[in-house]
Amino acid sequence: KSLFSVMTDELTGQIENLIGDIRKDFSDITPERLNKRPSNGGWSAAQCLQHILRTNEAYGPAFKNILAKDHKQEFWEKISPFTATTGRGLHVQIGHPVIRKFKAPLIFHPDREPATADFISELIIHFESFKESVSLIMASRAGRKVLRSPVSKLITLHADDTCKALVSHAHRHIEQARKALS
Repeated sequence: KSLFSVMTDELTGQIENLIGDIRKDFSDITPERLNKRPSNGGWSAAQCLQHILRTNEAYGPAFKNILAKDHKQEFWEKISPFTATTGRGLHVQIGHPVIRKFKAPLIFHPDREPATADFISELIIHFESFKESVSLIMASRAGRKVLRSPVSKLITLHADDTCKALVSHAHRHIEQARKALS
């Protein structure tokens, strides 16, 4: 098996585990309980899960772009000296286990609206689609293509590093959502 094939299997397996965790830990929770903020003033479980959704959705256009047959990298994507270190650093900094807390950029903030009864089902559908995108990126060798962060167009990342970071980030916030419920 090629390295990309092994990495693809590992990442899609982790996403399948995330889907299983979401089903097991959140499917039977009422929207009222999901939306209840903890006494420490942190995000509710729903907000933690919405944050994962917003973050992944923000990277969606970049993923579609690098998977396009006619994709051409822009000048900065080709020459940025920070691409490799930024991606690896992102994986460590926003991933699981938590090294230190970060204030999420506004683009990734959860909805102001409370989660509804079908939110968990929608989240699971999102992760199924995300798993397909990750699989396509890794299988097509688009993983080494460079994309720009939705936070700042100066931040460039390899697509495979971004996928790893997003999966690790999801683990981090699912754990946060569990704690918000306890």
